[in-house]
Amino acid sequence: LFRSSQEDNNAVLKIDKDDRASIFLAGVAVGSLSIDRQGRLFAVRRMPQAGTPAATQATAPKTSGVSMLLPQFRMWEKLDNGTVMTGRPSDVAADSTGGAFFTQQAGVYYAAPSGTITLAGGENIRANGIVFSVDEKLLYVTNETSIVVFDVQGPGKLANQRRSEEHTSELQSRETISYA
Repeated sequence: LFRSSQEDNNAVLKIDKDDRASIFLAGVAVGSLSIDRQGRLFAVRRMPQAGTPAATQATAPKTSGVSMLLPQFRMWEKLDNGTVMTGRPSDVAADSTGGAFFTQQAGVYYAAPSGTITLAGGENIRANGIVFSVDEKLLYVTNETSIVVFDVQGPGKLANQRRSEEHTSELQSRETISYA
């Protein structure tokens, strides 16, 4: 099991079967993690929030995006129009094709294995948590107090955005819930 602290973005911890934590990767500046079926470890890379200790570090990231941490290190930080991504991506869900969907406040993005990032959907939602169905045919995304679901039509291709009534009712009936 791997863990990354949301705001202390310098290390990924490995937690063994006896619940002992050790530093697995240091100096990687990442937040949320996701492992795909081939064992590739992905993480969102966030710019630090102003006024936090992370913002004063010389190694603090100057761009945002998605990183692959295993089996090799790769960084996706450019949108398909060539601009460098900034801001604070929230959560990530790696797919089985070597890419990853991730959320940033204004929608759902896709980091393609080719190295580009595109807006995949959800332009009118306040995206945060993200998770696939077991068969990767559906993608669930939190939207403030509701959950929206997309049909996944291929790498980076989302369609049929709709509110998931079943999961939204469950979300609203609990004080706290984590879908990331």
